[in-house]
Amino acid sequence: MKEYTLDDAQAVANDLSDISLFLNSTSCRENEALQAIIWERLQSQIEHLQSVLSFIEMQPLLKAHLLKEQSHQALN
Repeated sequence: MKEYTLDDAQAVANDLSDISLFLNSTSCRENEALQAIIWERLQSQIEHLQSVLSFIEMQPLLKAHLLKEQSHQALN
């Protein structure tokens, strides 16, 4: 399992910003097929950012749980 960091979240946020800029460009507005592809990519990146942020939020609990399991196994 990849351990996401704030740098990963920032990279996804930067990608979202780039996608938004492109969606607002004339290149994209004039091409409906391209627009559909870019909207799909935007949704995918939003979901990815949500996953990254959820992992970052849960990471301290996961690490604490793993340490507890490891210390319990070491005692047995």
